[in-house]
Amino acid sequence: MTPSGWENDTRGRDAGHDELQLTIWRYLNKRPAAPRHTKNDGTFNRIAVTIEHPFMVKGIPIAFADVCEVFRSDKVPYDGYWSYRYVAYEIKPRIYSVGGIIRQCLALEVAIERSGPTMANGKKAEAFVVPVVLRSDPKVEMLKEMYSGNVWTWDDPVGSSAP
Repeated sequence: MTPSGWENDTRGRDAGHDELQLTIWRYLNKRPAAPRHTKNDGTFNRIAVTIEHPFMVKGIPIAFADVCEVFRSDKVPYDGYWSYRYVAYEIKPRIYSVGGIIRQCLALEVAIERSGPTMANGKKAEAFVVPVVLRSDPKVEMLKEMYSGNVWTWDDPVGSSAP
């Protein structure tokens, strides 16, 4: 898909997406992010919360995260690449297809892992994709049961309540 295709692909969709996306971005920016300690990779500190975060291969965007927390390790391995972890939030104000959301989340996870450098030890960037849906959606319980990862539910797309 071309960059103009990404914008065109959003036409006719629920306008509540932008409001929920902004709400999640604001919430994450206000929420303190505790460092995440690991045994072998050092301590990961959050360095950014972004909207429409691009993941690229050879300078070409292959995927975007609606909202993304970017964490970087304080330990630089001998091959000179920083270790990164990404928590990407896929915003869905309405669930049209549970399977469609699951496929999109899994595809984004693979794209994130493909986008970073492969370190000498074969390790790639770690990715976690969290769908964010409205608590009132009639299919939310199905998504929670079927998706292997974490699912956030939200009360109000323009409110300040936590998931």
